[in-house]
Amino acid sequence: MAYINVTIQIDVELKREAEKLFAKLGFSLNAAINLFLRHCVQIGRLPFEISQDPNVYQIASDSDVEKISQKLMEENKETYRELAHKDDKPH
Repeated sequence: MAYINVTIQIDVELKREAEKLFAKLGFSLNAAINLFLRHCVQIGRLPFEISQDPNVYQIASDSDVEKISQKLMEENKETYRELAHKDDKPH
């Protein structure tokens, strides 16, 4: 398979954050971009919705929903514990 170099411009902080994320997942930025491109070619589209209408909500992926749920659960852990034991208390 022949390869070609591609040059792109991205925000410095975005690149840093992306590299950290992909490193945690066991990928380099280069490998992650190649995976993204291969996936797009395989499914014949972008793997998310794009809209010019600011009133159209984008559909979240299962992993996005899971991340949001985990964050909310972590932030509200104590409240959930209190609610879980609310019925244990005498009225």
